[in-house]
Amino acid sequence: MAKLTLGQKADRMLRFLLGVRHARVAAVLRVHGFTEKDLNEGWSLLRALGKTRLDAEEAPVPQDEALVYQLDQWENKWFPIAKATLARHAPAVHAWFFRNLSQTEGPAVVLSVGTFLQRFDSLEKPEDKGGPKGGGGKAAKKKLQERGLSAEVLDAARALIDKLGGIQSSDVELPDLEQEEAELAAAESAMWAWYREWSDIARTVIKQRSLLRLMGFLQTNRAGVEEEVVDEEDEVEGEASEKVDVPEEGDVGGKGDATKPK
Repeated sequence: MAKLTLGQKADRMLRFLLGVRHARVAAVLRVHGFTEKDLNEGWSLLRALGKTRLDAEEAPVPQDEALVYQLDQWENKWFPIAKATLARHAPAVHAWFFRNLSQTEGPAVVLSVGTFLQRFDSLEKPEDKGGPKGGGGKAAKKKLQERGLSAEVLDAARALIDKLGGIQSSDVELPDLEQEEAELAAAESAMWAWYREWSDIARTVIKQRSLLRLMGFLQTNRAGVEEEVVDEEDEVEGEASEKVDVPEEGDVGGKGDATKPK
């Protein structure tokens, strides 16, 4: 079997923590030393794993990504306005202006917006100088300016493209990926060690199906048959996994009352 992924381990941990809150489960495990302190420790380890994974997402967005986003927002606003305006008032110019030009996303917006700006600047030029075929560019440009495509708006897009084309300042901090991976590995190891100890104890002393299901040890497969959930790492390590004995409902902790030490 394949080794469990980090997400699968976290899911096992969460199911188990939710299950051991049940009074009957807690009563059985209490005999073997499981206390409120242990439960709190389990939740703390799971939270630590989540915090380690999410900390990277809370870091500031890199400068280039922020600039691309701003340029994309500019494109999303002004491309539709220009298309609608030219399509009605200057169809021929519209065909020339938006030939092979459409909205994009991601880094490609640098090319699309750059082409938009270049063609806007060429609106008043004659056809042999790169202007629209058949003329009409001057009137079209005026109409676009009326719709809000002012020099200030156009310069804002040009400034974003210039920044994206330049070298970043030396104060840009790159994430320490090795450190992040080490912290994540440590958090995963600590959480999984806690889970393996208490889940192994629980599998041994708790025999009632409903409680095993509650802790995530039993699941229904595609054929509708309920089966034991095995920790694949047992197979990877070459250890034979002992199947949980699952007698009929009502037998908790094997023979006798499992809530009392023998």
